[in-house]
Amino acid sequence: MEVLARNSSKLLVITLGPLVFNLVMAYAFDRIVYFITLTAAALTGVSAIVFRGRLASTFRLSLSNIMKGLGVAAVLYAVFYAGNIAAGIIGRSVEVEAVYSVVKTNAATLITLGLASLFEEIYWRGVVQEIILKSIGLPWWLSSGFYALGHIASGMLVFVLAALIAGLLLGYTAHRWGIAASATAHYMWLILMFYIAPVL
Repeated sequence: MEVLARNSSKLLVITLGPLVFNLVMAYAFDRIVYFITLTAAALTGVSAIVFRGRLASTFRLSLSNIMKGLGVAAVLYAVFYAGNIAAGIIGRSVEVEAVYSVVKTNAATLITLGLASLFEEIYWRGVVQEIILKSIGLPWWLSSGFYALGHIASGMLVFVLAALIAGLLLGYTAHRWGIAASATAHYMWLILMFYIAPVL
């Protein structure tokens, strides 16, 4: 009981992520980009209050880490390009089409995707992975499971698996090079997927 009491704020912050992400998946999927951005921003704000000042150490901003993030974005794109082919083979391409149908490729979405990438990385990789799991003594890669859980209410197996895979790759990036690298990777990967070279 003492361990639970000592870690109650950490457990609350971990639990909030999948819960509120699933509410967005269930009730606002058609406006997912905007609501996920607001949700991730709110989670980041709560986390900043709970973990006063500890977030800054997770960033590790440098040109080298930004460049590594760009490389990871290319890897993510290649993985998801192959994943789109696999989704077609197993008869789940309609799920990929559903995601593409709700992401409008306009200037507002371009900016919002940047904010979503930053806030998601701060919360999922910075707070859940690098602060909470590390302080409890659990491995960094468990954060990808929490991230995938946050996508279950979408009802789309491909989307949940995509979140798990992206969570692992972005999690490794954040663990190795910091949030600056993972946020760069996240945003540039989304730009590749939706603006530069859509897989559909």
